[in-house]
Amino acid sequence: MEGNLYYDLSGWTSDSSVTEQRNYYFNLARDLSLANRKELTQCTTKGVPLVYHCRVTIVRPFMDNERVILTGKGHTAQQNWVTRNAAVKTHFAREAMYKNAGVKKSERGRYDKTLKLNYNQESQTWALPEFSDQSAIYNLTGSDWDPSKIAIDDDASLVPTLFGPIVDEESLVNSTTFNIQNAYLASRRKPQVDDMSVGEDVAASSILRQMFTVDDERDDEIQALTQVVGDSTPYDSDSVQGTFTSESVAAYGAVGTYAAPTITFDVDVPFGLMFWEMRKGTTDGAASGANGMKNHVPFHVEVLGISEMQG
Repeated sequence: MEGNLYYDLSGWTSDSSVTEQRNYYFNLARDLSLANRKELTQCTTKGVPLVYHCRVTIVRPFMDNERVILTGKGHTAQQNWVTRNAAVKTHFAREAMYKNAGVKKSERGRYDKTLKLNYNQESQTWALPEFSDQSAIYNLTGSDWDPSKIAIDDDASLVPTLFGPIVDEESLVNSTTFNIQNAYLASRRKPQVDDMSVGEDVAASSILRQMFTVDDERDDEIQALTQVVGDSTPYDSDSVQGTFTSESVAAYGAVGTYAAPTITFDVDVPFGLMFWEMRKGTTDGAASGANGMKNHVPFHVEVLGISEMQG
């Protein structure tokens, strides 16, 4: 399997004298599907999160300058029992949702057999890997990578995410996403008092528990999901070319101030989803213009292996 991905992280000001920050979100399962022209997944068919073991290299985008520094901080999900159990329970709740609504597996999208999460939004903007055939560079928007969706109320369709807003499950759910880790804790029958803000009882409108008990024999909303979710290929088919539910800082380092021009991290990435916060700091007198900051940061990811999360 091809496991090398190169990203040109653009959007920077071409001036070392400007202090700024840029945020980038990565979906390695999506990007490796592009590189290999086959589906790679975030979870197994049993819902167990897959951990992508990666070597990340960041290249300094400016000349030696004692007044300029670039830092990189990588965020991932934590590898603990909450993360693992949240993914597994969300997977089986989604399978039960379809089964109870009378939807057969054969009626579902070809690529809708495993859980596909976004990082923290309903519509996530992902960093794009670059590919080249020596005559052109292809910075592909890629496929229609469909995130999973679930339906529990009339006209309600929610995208599962690792982070992002925490849904109030004590009342009718009014959201477009749900944080699977907090939803898992809210669905437990006898959670500990310090596990959740709503107390010792199961949340009145627990998303996951509702997915296990669809009211109608063949729910229209769930039927509608089967028509729009999971049929798009996970590759470019038209071209040949703080707590246990918080983010974990997987890597942090800096290049600049006459330091080495590159820095390398070994990072384990649950679900193949990670967020990198890049920050450029300067002081007065930093070089600007052509001799200063380039408007992009070279960023290389080598995927060394994939394994199931132990949690």
